[in-house]
Formats: sequence, C-alpha cells, structure tokens
Amino acid sequence: MDKDVKKMKEIYEEIKPQIEKGYIKALNGFISVLENNDPRALLYLILDEELKKKEVKDLYRRSEKIYTDEFRKDEERYYEKAWMEFLRYYMNNEKIEGGLDKYMEEG
Repeated sequence: MDKDVKKMKEIYEEIKPQIEKGYIKALNGFISVLENNDPRALLYLILDEELKKKEVKDLYRRSEKIYTDEFRKDEERYYEKAWMEFLRYYMNNEKIEGGLDKYMEEG
C-alpha cells in the first residue's frame, strides 16, 4: 500500500518459484495429453468441442474457486490459474455460429 517497490520485489521473488512450478506443471500436462493423443483427456474433450459451453464455463469456475482459495499451495493455485487462462482464451475464441444456431439454447 505504501508503494514499497523493494518489498514488492521481495514478495515476487519469494512466490516466483511456486508460480513457475504451477504453470510448468499445467503446460507439461497439456503437452503430454497432445503427445499421447488421449481422446479421454479433458484438454482433448475441450479442443474437440465435445463439452458444452456450460461445462467449459463450469470448469473455469471450478479452477477460479481453487485459485482464490487462500489455503491452497501456491503451486496448485497457479496450476489452476494456467487452466483459467487457457479456458478464458478458448471461450473468447469459440467459433461464432450463424443462422438459427445463435438462437439455440446454451448447454
């Protein structure tokens, strides 16, 4: 609150390894799923559009809940943060449907 840059840098350096571990774990998981071509994996279900929009939004909310839970380890929280960023990107870049499709019910 006092704009203490030195203290902010100290805090960042303290949590940086946990942030990196969480993101690296998520990215390694993404790569592993793609390399193994596992159609049962959640990432594949999302990319192959086998999940409904509501299900993807529910996954985002679940990750968000874990991320904001202060009692979780930082590594776990940032793993979920990586998922949230992927899911947010996915939801924002979905195909736009035309014709009567836009009037169909979500979910």
